[in-house]
Amino acid sequence: MPPPTHVKPITTSFPTAAADILSTKSGTFFSSLFFVADDGKLSFEEFKAYFADGILTTDELQELFYSIDGRQANNLDTDKLSDYFSQHLGEYLNVLSALEKLNVAILKAMDKTKEEYQGSSVLGQFVTRFMLKETSSQLLSLQMSLQCAMEANFYCTYSVCVILLHLVHLSFTESESGT
Repeated sequence: MPPPTHVKPITTSFPTAAADILSTKSGTFFSSLFFVADDGKLSFEEFKAYFADGILTTDELQELFYSIDGRQANNLDTDKLSDYFSQHLGEYLNVLSALEKLNVAILKAMDKTKEEYQGSSVLGQFVTRFMLKETSSQLLSLQMSLQCAMEANFYCTYSVCVILLHLVHLSFTESESGT
C-alpha cells in the first residue's frame, strides 16, 4: 500500500553499527520499517496502515501503538518508534548490517554497469545481463525464504525455509566457483 501523500519515505540507509541504529536524535531510522510523516509523528491510522499484518487485531495494534507512545495522544513520535525497534534487534543487527553492505555493493555494480554497458561488446552486454539476472534470482530466492518465514504458521514453514536458504547458499557457492 503506498504511503499517504503527506508521508515521505526515509532516505537514510540501513545502519551499519548499533550506535547508528540507536542514534534516533540524528534522524537515523529503520528505512524499511516505516515512513516518516512530515511532522515526525505517525497517527494511529498511519501506524495501522503500515504495520497491520493480518495477525494482530486492530485492538492489539492500538495497544502496541499506545505502549510505544506512552502519551496516548494519537501521534507517535518516530524517534520513540525507532527506539522501540532498536531494543528488539538481536540477530537482526547483523542482518541489517549485511543488507546495507549488499545494498552498497549492488548500487556500485549498477553504477558501473550504467557507465559501461552501452560501450561494451555484444558478448560483454550478454555477460552483464546474465549477472543482473543471476543477482536478481538470488535476491528473489532469499525474499521467498523470508516471506515463507513470515507466514502465520512460522514453525511449520521453518523447515521449508531452511531448505530454501540452503539451496540458495549452494547455488551461490556453485556460481562463485564456476561449477
